[in-house]
Amino acid sequence: MSIQSKALIRVASYSRYSTNLQDERSLDQQQNRCRGKAAQLGMAICPELEFSDAASSGTKHDRIGVNALIHAAESGLIDVIIVDSLSRLSREVCFTMNTLKNIITVHGVRFISVTEGIDSALGNWEVISMILGYGHEEFIKNLRLNVIRGQSDAHLNGYSTGTFPFGYKTVELAGTEFGRLRKLRREIMPNEDHTQWVRKVFDWFVKDKMPIQQIAKELTRLEAPKDHRSTVSHWNHQSVSHMLSNGYYIGICAYGKKTNVRNPLTGKVRQKLRPVDEASKWITVREDLRIIDQETFDQAQEMLEENRKRYAKKRGKAGRFKGATNDIQNPRHHLQGLFVCSKCNSPFITHGAHYMQCKGNINGLCDVKTCLPRELAKKIIIENLQRLLEKNQPLVECLFETLKKSIEARKTNQPNELESLTKNLKEVTSKINRLLDLFENLKEGDPEGQKDLLDKIKARTQEKRNYEKQLSMLSGSSKQSTPMPTLPLIQDKLNFIANAIGNDTLSKIPWNKILGIIALMEVDTIGHKRKHFAGFLKLETSRLLSLVTDGSEVLSDGCDEEVLLDFIDDPEWFAFKDRILELHAKKMKHKEIAKALGCPRNWVTLALKAHAEESGIPYVDGRKLKKRLEKVTAAMKIADQAKALMDEGLLLQEIAKQLKCGRDAITAAIKHWYSSRGLPVPDGRTRRKSLERKSSKKRSD
Repeated sequence: MSIQSKALIRVASYSRYSTNLQDERSLDQQQNRCRGKAAQLGMAICPELEFSDAASSGTKHDRIGVNALIHAAESGLIDVIIVDSLSRLSREVCFTMNTLKNIITVHGVRFISVTEGIDSALGNWEVISMILGYGHEEFIKNLRLNVIRGQSDAHLNGYSTGTFPFGYKTVELAGTEFGRLRKLRREIMPNEDHTQWVRKVFDWFVKDKMPIQQIAKELTRLEAPKDHRSTVSHWNHQSVSHMLSNGYYIGICAYGKKTNVRNPLTGKVRQKLRPVDEASKWITVREDLRIIDQETFDQAQEMLEENRKRYAKKRGKAGRFKGATNDIQNPRHHLQGLFVCSKCNSPFITHGAHYMQCKGNINGLCDVKTCLPRELAKKIIIENLQRLLEKNQPLVECLFETLKKSIEARKTNQPNELESLTKNLKEVTSKINRLLDLFENLKEGDPEGQKDLLDKIKARTQEKRNYEKQLSMLSGSSKQSTPMPTLPLIQDKLNFIANAIGNDTLSKIPWNKILGIIALMEVDTIGHKRKHFAGFLKLETSRLLSLVTDGSEVLSDGCDEEVLLDFIDDPEWFAFKDRILELHAKKMKHKEIAKALGCPRNWVTLALKAHAEESGIPYVDGRKLKKRLEKVTAAMKIADQAKALMDEGLLLQEIAKQLKCGRDAITAAIKHWYSSRGLPVPDGRTRRKSLERKSSKKRSD
């Protein structure tokens, strides 16, 4: 190496310590040793290239500092990497060797370890790194065995090993100092503030036969305290189920039922059950920790077993219900991930076979309890989307103009994008090749490692295809390039989307990609106590253009459309509304209309009320509309006779007796006689005062 080239060398360093129990000054001490080594070689470490990870285990692959270091090396920003010890880089020999071969062999970066004397400029770095890497890995294995030995001994002696279920607490025991930090041992004992809740849960489940989900909702509503390990604010089905099946509540204390297994290729940790013989030696029985009596606990286990058998066919190998998924990009049905509650912002999830409900209400965190019918919501969305998309000339013209502007902007930025895409494509191709080499060298007896590698290869391959597609479009490839936009082309695309949405065989695009998120709010339903949902459907220009152009253009907003959706179906009487109005105009009675149409009589009233509201006129009760019928009533027939007898001075009850009808009929007859002639109707009490005889009894005398 010439003296002139030394000034151009870019040197980086990496430091790390494992846990919060260690001294943070360890990073500075390691960096100082790296700087000293660089100075010894006539180099200098740039402050911007000093990478580190604090309180991060060397068995983890995904670390912020080491990821940034590797990325900088792959991007050609580093010429030399210096570490204090190889164990700082990693304590997994697979990760250590793969990383070193990547940065040294593939990207030509020099690697130096101060403590071990490793220098990739020398010819023996691979052998030394392999041997020392195994030594650092064995250190972790021995440390793990020592920790298990100490914790299992503490458990058998009645001390806490760091975890305990809901209903218990730990207290320090004087005179039990241990370790270099001289911490006090802790003992587990019942927490009286929590044990009452544990007993309530078992009573609700065993005696009251309350479903587990309802128990969780009730605990959330009553603001019951949570387990010290809980990461959510509400109770759920899983937390209650684990409580009901935990033997701790009858004094059976287990330790080490599961053990951690780390995948050396990915660094991911999963748990698996230990053999029963190995785990059983750490089980202890402590009657002082019993909270639930044996009979109640046994009944709870029988009921839980019945639940498991009942739903066994609906669960997969991992115990989860089949079909359940949280992958919004690949939803189980069109409406998944589409709705949220406007009150608590929780998503709407499937509730039963035909409904969706606010997840916050299911968990007891929200009072929005109305259910959304799935088929009705689907029908209303399809109808409105088709109405908005089909033959919408203003929308097509707006999309056309926005698309033209996007293409012009892309052409302006095309040279820079070509360079960036070419670089990204080269990097992802290199990563795929390294993953393929790892897969070929992987032993057949490691299915977990094979699966992880295949998933990574699949993801990188898809990433490569996306880069190739974008690069091909930018470079003018006839196969991948988007045709110049035309108004008929955009309209055809929109028509296809509108038709595909209503066809399950054609609709492969999740609706949330087209519509985004719809916030639902509860609104009152006229004539009913139950409420229904309403929400705004918003068609954004950017989403529509991504579908029209297959996501290939730089998109911008410009002509968003918004419409209010009422998720309520037409009532049963709605189909008879027009016919009811027609027969009502023909002066038919309500009961005659109902008989003619074969529908309930109240449907006639509901249809007339709705028509009055739509027309903006007050609704008049049917009993006040008899005049419209123009039929001769009994009062009309006797009007002349009643008037003649009234002129003779007879009292109304005498007239009614003589004409053999009721007194109300005489009153109606007199009223008709006067009103039909345009005369004011006389008041009955005033007339009675003018008569000499006020009672029919005097006449009989």
